[in-house]
This record gives sequence, structure tokens and C-alpha cells, in this order.
Amino acid sequence: MTEFIARTMMVDQASGKHVKRIDERSIADFFDLIHEAKSKKVLCVLDFSHLISSINQSTTQLLADHSDKELRVMHSTVYNMWTKAKVVSVQSVKEKLNVEVLTKSEEILNIIHERLPSYERGYTNPEPSFQGGQVTNYDTDQGLCKLLAEVRVFTEVVLCHIHSSVLLDPLLLREPSIYQHCATIKTKLREWLLRESGIRLDHYNTDKYRIDNDSLIYQLCAEDNFVFCADFMLPYLELSDFRNKSDVNNRIFSKILSRRGDRYDFNYIEWPKADPSKLSRANMILKSLKQIDSILKLFHAAKNNDVKYNSSEDALLEIQELIHNPNTKQGAQE
Repeated sequence: MTEFIARTMMVDQASGKHVKRIDERSIADFFDLIHEAKSKKVLCVLDFSHLISSINQSTTQLLADHSDKELRVMHSTVYNMWTKAKVVSVQSVKEKLNVEVLTKSEEILNIIHERLPSYERGYTNPEPSFQGGQVTNYDTDQGLCKLLAEVRVFTEVVLCHIHSSVLLDPLLLREPSIYQHCATIKTKLREWLLRESGIRLDHYNTDKYRIDNDSLIYQLCAEDNFVFCADFMLPYLELSDFRNKSDVNNRIFSKILSRRGDRYDFNYIEWPKADPSKLSRANMILKSLKQIDSILKLFHAAKNNDVKYNSSEDALLEIQELIHNPNTKQGAQE
């Protein structure tokens, strides 16, 4: 899955041309900066329309060969409505179009939720590519890609909804329905990540779980040569006993094995080799999970702070200063 990238540019207001690149951030990093920039109980939401446009280009390419026409139509419908609202200069028309974006985006989010169970079955219980054949990693990979395409469109629609909301009234970020949509998707993404990690929750008590002997978290914690690190993934798993890499390594190192040689006795530890296909799928899920989690953090911040919308160049430069000045960053967090 391609990472969404937000490029922050300064714009000459006279000519409308981009004159300077300020920063380049992933979607999650971009919203994290907004959270960090809040001070004096004010959450300043910058204009992230360039981020939505970038995501749309990437998602459009992803869906170009997608067999599901309905998903392509839903994806383009909200974006086209949002684009019209963005470019219109008559304020009354702009407000009307943004209200329409809110209405249509919530409708489509509901449709995506209704579609997810079917696509989830295509991932968790895929049909083999060849009749009478065995289910392969390819079949599971294809099922997950189709499922995450739904999540990707979901994410873009949510961003359009947020942008139109802050233009109408920034306090609309406190309205609970879109937050709940995102919280539900995060729960599903966690379930899929647990599945790839070889961790099974108790159906009657989700605080209890069982870790498969060949779980990928063991090798992920014991070694460092992977595309993502254990300390990045473990918080998303929300396991009571394994909150960080050290917790997992303590279990590994507590099981010291012995072997007698001709001249020496050997003590050693071992851990299972992770399935590369599961690692690849876990990485794909983590990218979507990080994006949704960052959006949820924005909603949380909006609940506890006054919310302001700011599209000025000064605000973008303030964010750039925040990136390079740790002292400023710490003060803002306090």
C-alpha cells in the first residue's frame, strides 16, 4: 500500500502559484503536527485540502483496475462535490455545497460499513484461485487488498467531511457520528492486525488472548531487520501483557534451553521465524490503522479545546517552526 504524503506549500496569493515547499508529511504525521500545535486550549486546524487532493490521486490510481464499480463511483462522487465546494467563491453557494458534502459523505460512510462484512469474509475466508485448489497466500493477499481499498476510500471521504465541517463551523468536529465511524473502523483494523500477528482473542472476554507459537511478534521483537518495528505495532494490539518490545523479549529470554556437547554445555534461546506474507499484510494494515488513529486523535483534541480553522501562510510557517524547534514543541504540549 502506498503511503499518503502531504506536501505543505506556500502560495503567492496574487498569482496563486506555489512558491516554496515547506514540508512533506504522511497523513498521520500531518494531523499529529496539528495536535502538537495546540496551545492555550486552542486547536488550530490548518487547510489540508492539498492533502485530500494528493490522497485522491493515489486512490484513483489504486481503483483504476478495481472490479467494483460502486466503490469507484462513491469515491469520485464525494471528491467531486468537495472540489466544487472548495473552488466556489460565492460564500452562500460554498456553504450550501459544503452541507451537501457532509450529507453525501455520511451516506457513503454508512454504505461502506454495510459492505465491509462481505469483503472481510473475502479476506478471512477466501476462495481459492483455482476450483478445487488450496487457499494460498495470494488469495489472502488479494482479499486484504480489496478490503483495505474500502478503508482507503473511507479515509478519504472522512477527510472531505472534516474539511467541509471546519469550513462551516469548526465545532462540528465535536459531532459524534463521524468519530464513531472511525472508531468502528479502527476496531476492525485491530482485529485484522491481531489475526496476522497470530493472536486470538477470547470471544467471551476480549481481555484474554492466546498467542500462537509461530506468532510474528516474537521474531519482530527479537530482531531489527523489518519494515516496521515492534514498538510501533504493539500499542495498536492493546495486549495487557505485551505493551512494548521489552515485555515480549522478557518472555523469550525467560525460556533458556540447554544442550550438552562433547566438551561444553550450551545455553541458548530460540524464537519462531515469522511468515513473510503475514509480515507484509500486517504492514499494510498498520498503515491504515495509523491513519485512522491519527484522525481519531484530531477528534479527541477537538472535544477538549476550542477549534479554529486557519489557512494563512503564517500558520503553516508556525507548524514548520514546531517541527524544527523541540523546545517550542514541548511548550505547546504542556
